[in-house]
This record gives sequence, structure tokens and C-alpha cells, in this order.
Amino acid sequence: MKRIKTIALATMAILAVGCDNSDLGESVHHSMADTPILFSAGIHSLTTRSGHGAGTLESGEFGLFLSTDGTSDNKYNASNLKVTGTNGTWVPEQTLLWKSDTAKVGYTAYLPYKEGVSTEYPIAVSPVQTAETILAEDLLYTSATGITAKDNPNGIGLEFKHKLTQLKVVLTKATEVEGDIEVTGVQLGDCMLDGSLDITAGTVTTGTDKGSVSMYGAKSSETAAFTDTWEALLVPQDLALKITIKLGSDANQRIFQYTSSGVPFGFTEGTSNILKLTIGKDKVIMGGISAREWNEGEGGTIETD
Repeated sequence: MKRIKTIALATMAILAVGCDNSDLGESVHHSMADTPILFSAGIHSLTTRSGHGAGTLESGEFGLFLSTDGTSDNKYNASNLKVTGTNGTWVPEQTLLWKSDTAKVGYTAYLPYKEGVSTEYPIAVSPVQTAETILAEDLLYTSATGITAKDNPNGIGLEFKHKLTQLKVVLTKATEVEGDIEVTGVQLGDCMLDGSLDITAGTVTTGTDKGSVSMYGAKSSETAAFTDTWEALLVPQDLALKITIKLGSDANQRIFQYTSSGVPFGFTEGTSNILKLTIGKDKVIMGGISAREWNEGEGGTIETD
């Protein structure tokens, strides 16, 4: 009888060990309810000299609208909340929480942040553009729905896209032009300078403020003989091109002008539009213009004779 009791106790001990999940290394689910939502930010495919760079956004401020199904509690919702990024870490002014593992979250975000935004974001581009103004005014936007903590345990990754449009003018010198040239300015005339972004729909509407834009110029490389690449950030619009190119300065200045004819060209959001111009002697001939997603691409050719 004593031997039987000993075997029974040993069996109970084995069963007890078998019920300890931690000893067997099995994963234990931890609910993410009422834990902070983490944020990261990046930009959808961009390769350009000015504006925001490609890949991960390291710094800046974006405005965030966030809603969680089934609750209006401020812990789980936000309206135009400022989120600040430093060295790739993005921190909201107010900590937002997951309501549960499966509660669905929707969000809309834009950059750069502006106080007082509710349904529309006012857009304005500078009439005199520099690398600094283009970076400051490069409007980014993103939105998504149906986000859950279960599917996003590491937080929400926001992938922004450009809502404005870019014009890039690339200059070359014709073979018949002797000596060096100095390009001192490229101007785009009679274009709309303002508009608005619908925060919910994500659509851009062109405004009524019309004027000229002095484009930002830089050399395409250290070996470039003159300032050969000029860029401008524009509100999406249909535009008949009016381009002025200035060579030299003061009494020796020469001016080339071109006005397109026919149907205006459609500058649509998120596109880079490239013109190639060959600087010759007296007149400007329009060869064409093409639009691509905001990255490096081939455009049409404009030649001057």
C-alpha cells in the first residue's frame, strides 16, 4: 500500500509541472488596452533635391485627427493634435491610448502643423521660393481606417504623400552659343498661389490669388558650368505656361520669354513636372512637358534658337 501512494504523488507532481506555461516557453498574450499608441512617419516614394527627403521623416510637426470606434473619450480620440518629431521619435502633445486589442481606429494627418485647423487646411506658396520655403510649405497628407492594436503592436506607421505639385526646369546651353552663360533667374508667371486642403476627403481646391513665382535655382552638380536646375512648389492647377529666363545682370542682361498656346497643362497633386530647355539665341520653342510621380523622370524639351 505504501508503494502505491508514492507512485500517485509522483504522477500529480508531473501533471503540475506540465500545467506551468512559463516553464515550457509558451507565449502569453498581453492585452494592449489602455496602452499608449506609438507613431512613426515616412514619405511615399520621393527623390528630389528640395522639399522633404525620401524614407523616414526624422523631425517636424504634423497635425493628427484620430477616432476610435465606440467611444468619444479624449483618451482614444484627437482633433488637430500636434505631434512633434525629433530624431525619428514622434511624441503627441496628448498621450493617446488603444481602447482594446480589436477596437478600430481611423486617422488623418497632415504636415506642416497649423493651429486652428478643423475641416480645411489653408495653402499658400511663396512668390519668391528658396530651399527653405519649399521645405516649409511642402504639404504632406495621409489617412487610414480600420487600424487595430492587434495588427499594429509596434504602433501606427504614417505614410505621407505630397499634396502639392512640383515644376522643375532643367537648362542646357546650345552648341552655337559661345562662351560662358550666367542664368540669374527663372520666373513662372500668372499662376495660382493659394488653395485649401479638405482634411476629410484629402482633396485640394485651387484658390484665387494669382501671381508670379521666382523659382529656386541650384547647380545640378559641382561640375555644372552654371545654375542649370530651377524648381517651384505649386498648388495643383491647370496652367498655361509663361516662363521668363534671365541671363546676366544689369546692362548686359538678356531675357527669354515663352507663353504656351492651346490647352493649359494639368499640374496635378503629387507629381513632378520636368521641362528641358536649351538656351540658344533669340526665341523659345515649346517641345513638350510630362508629369510623373514626384521623383526623378524625363520631361519634354523646350529649345531656344
